[in-house]
Amino acid sequence: MADYSTALYALVKDVLDADQACYEERPDKGMIMYGYGLGDDCSIDSVLVLVVVGTDRIKVIALASEFRIDFSDKETLQVLTEYVCRINDASGEMGGFQIDFHSGEVSYQTTLLADERSLPTREMIEQVLFIPLMMWHRYQFGFVFIPLGLYTPEEAVAEVEADSADDGAEDGETVDE
Repeated sequence: MADYSTALYALVKDVLDADQACYEERPDKGMIMYGYGLGDDCSIDSVLVLVVVGTDRIKVIALASEFRIDFSDKETLQVLTEYVCRINDASGEMGGFQIDFHSGEVSYQTTLLADERSLPTREMIEQVLFIPLMMWHRYQFGFVFIPLGLYTPEEAVAEVEADSADDGAEDGETVDE
């Protein structure tokens, strides 16, 4: 007997198949893994995505496997921790960035609570799968440029938010002032 909802697992697979994602399965564990390229214009090339389906939730962890924080550099650790706190406060998205203080890995994690009595819609599953990718794409440059001293955490978040507002205005959306 599976320790996860096979109905939730099937819904996740349907969304990934519709997106033509190439993924590996661990159906014995309720896990799906895949790599996702952030694009040629990104400082961090790709993220590893781990989808863990439980009996009542879908948890998504997007990990930038090529990026790790060096804990011996206390100043870098401090500014990147501040950056993560500022992102999580400013973003308003479900989930948030996390730093693993053992390995130095940075991930974006989000969870969708659901069960077989109230299955989530396709749109809800798309959201939980793709928000971590969007957040890495949006904020990745700060993880690279802040340690180089090119931005403070506050400046990096402000620039990203300004760029996001500009992108919305270009798409015909109203920008709050």
